[in-house]
Amino acid sequence: MKLKKLNAIFGMLTALCLLVHAGITTYYYAILIEPPRLARIPGRAAAFFLIFHACYGLYKLFFVNKRLSVPYPRINLRVILQRVSAFTLLILLWPHIITFSLSVSLAGTGWIWALCAVEILFNLALWLHITLSLSPSLLTLGLISSMEARRRVDIATGVILGLVLGYSTFVIISTQLRLFG
Repeated sequence: MKLKKLNAIFGMLTALCLLVHAGITTYYYAILIEPPRLARIPGRAAAFFLIFHACYGLYKLFFVNKRLSVPYPRINLRVILQRVSAFTLLILLWPHIITFSLSVSLAGTGWIWALCAVEILFNLALWLHITLSLSPSLLTLGLISSMEARRRVDIATGVILGLVLGYSTFVIISTQLRLFG
């Protein structure tokens, strides 16, 4: 149980660091300046927390979770979406990290649109994963206890995070297209 609580804390710290990273990056893209090294600090902190969070999630998926013998349609849709969004984030993490250097390399080519699509998918997966994961983390930590509270947290997280990441995605993509498209 202690590992589950630690995983919840690391997941929430990862999300917090990623949101700070997104805020710094969005600000610098909005004023048309390359994001400084400052934006990398919360990104690297997120990577540190993500390593534990992802390893524990994979361990639980493959070695602890006895429901794997149950066909996927019978498993909770929320769990399936969490897993799909987590794998999507892991797959798109490296292209996301090198987005700016890829943008410079792809400047003037039609491939900048593919990079923009990767960024949109990354942010959608991030939105989905955090939205689906915050209330279970709060339940695990004992900070909420009712299904009504969980529902309210899910709605608030989805709306607030959707607005924040939606704005961030819009600013970053429009700036990339203006500078490199």
